[in-house]
Amino acid sequence: MHNQEIKENQKPINVLLVDNQKLSRKCIRSVLESMKTITNLYEASNGRQALELARDVKPAVVLIKDDLEDMSGTDVCTNIRKANDDLRVILLTSDDSEIKMINSLAAGAHGFFSLNMDLKKLFTAISIVAKGDLWVDSTKVNAIHNFARRLLNESTVHQRKDRPKDILKEALTRREIEVLSLVAEGRSNNDISQELEISLHTTKSHIRNILTKLQVHDRASAADLLKA
Repeated sequence: MHNQEIKENQKPINVLLVDNQKLSRKCIRSVLESMKTITNLYEASNGRQALELARDVKPAVVLIKDDLEDMSGTDVCTNIRKANDDLRVILLTSDDSEIKMINSLAAGAHGFFSLNMDLKKLFTAISIVAKGDLWVDSTKVNAIHNFARRLLNESTVHQRKDRPKDILKEALTRREIEVLSLVAEGRSNNDISQELEISLHTTKSHIRNILTKLQVHDRASAADLLKA
C-alpha cells in the first residue's frame, strides 16, 4: 500500500515498535517512516521497556515482535492491554501458523501480521487497527473459519456426552464409521485396507479425517468414542 492510498483525512498515528533485534527494528522503521500518517515512531527492545514506554508516550498502535527475550509477545500484549485498554496492538511474528494467530487474538491483539508477508502491508494493518477495527491478512480468513467450526463441533460434543454414537453418525460418513470400527478392533492400516479393499493411502486419509472431525489426537481416543 502506497502513501497516496491512505486517506488524507486520517488522523496522525503514534506507533510503538517492540523488537529485540536492532536490524529488524531498523528494517521495519525504514518502511514505516514513509507512511506520512505516522507522526512519531518509538522503539523498545524488550517487554519491560515496552510496558514503560506504552505508559509514558501512550501510542495509538503498538507493534510487538513475538520472540522477545524477556517475555513473549502475547504476554506483553496482555499486560499492555491491562494497563491501557485503549491501546491497539498488532503482533508481528515469523510463525504464521493458525494456532499462533488464534493465541495472539485471544491475548487481546487487534491484528496479526506475518513477517513472511510484504512489509508494506503494515500500512494497511496499522491504518485499520488505529481506526478500531480488527486486521488479519485475507489469506488467514479461512483459518479463522476453520477454527470457529472446530470450536462449534467441540462444543456440540461436550453438550451431548450422553450420546456419543449419535455424534459419530452425524460427524462421520458410513465408510469412516467402518474404518473406525476396525480401528476399535485393533486392526492395523494394512488390515483395514485389505478388509475394505481400499488402498493404504485411502485408509490413512480416512483416519486423518476421522481424527479431525472428532477433534481427537490419536486412534485410541477415536475408538473410545465408538465404544462409549
